[in-house]
Order: sequence, then structure tokens, then C-alpha cells
Amino acid sequence: MSDDRVGAGITALGHRPSPRWRRVPVRSIAGWIVVAAAAALFILFRPAILGGSTYFIFVSGKSMEPNLHTGDLAIVTPAAAYAVGDIVVYRPKAAPKAAIIHRIIGGDAVSGLIIQ
Repeated sequence: MSDDRVGAGITALGHRPSPRWRRVPVRSIAGWIVVAAAAALFILFRPAILGGSTYFIFVSGKSMEPNLHTGDLAIVTPAAAYAVGDIVVYRPKAAPKAAIIHRIIGGDAVSGLIIQ
């Protein structure tokens, strides 16, 4: 019984000998790294609409220049405390669907913040 495959790493019975260890393809490892990184980013920056505390807001207007320009994407999360110089986003009572971006220029948490 002649089998041409015998010299190609396959025994006469047609079985491949089991290796002592198996190589893990680099593509497989890279794929898992990408999946893990995407999961970490999702957990860190989960949008409020999906139960997170992160808001994604596009800037419009010139009031925040030179730091922020029209069309910039602001990724916003609540802070434990605010200080003069911080950039904040708020929703005015008159227009609850609008998001306004300003900088804190004075005041405090007790008496109120002054923004511009």
C-alpha cells in the first residue's frame, strides 16, 4: 500500500502526528488585542444614552477659540469638583436640549460659578 502523503508529515494511516505545542498565529493575537482595546475604550467612554456618563458634543461658535474651534468634538464627563479655568458644558433651563460650552472665570460651588 503506497501513499504519497507519508513523506508530508502524515502517517500511513492518514493521521497527522500531534505536535507537542501549537503555534498561535500572530493574526489571532493581534485580533484579541484589538478587541480588548475596543472593549476598554467602550467602558471608559460609554455614551450616556447607553448608561454611561460620557457625552459627545460638537463645538459651534467662536467663544472657545483658540482652544476649541467650530466642528471640534468635545468628549465630556462629569467632574467631582470644578475650578476657575475649567471648561464646562451645561444645559440651560430655557432650552434643555441645547448644550452650551463655556469656561469658568470665577465664583465657587457655594455662591455659584461665573462662566463666559
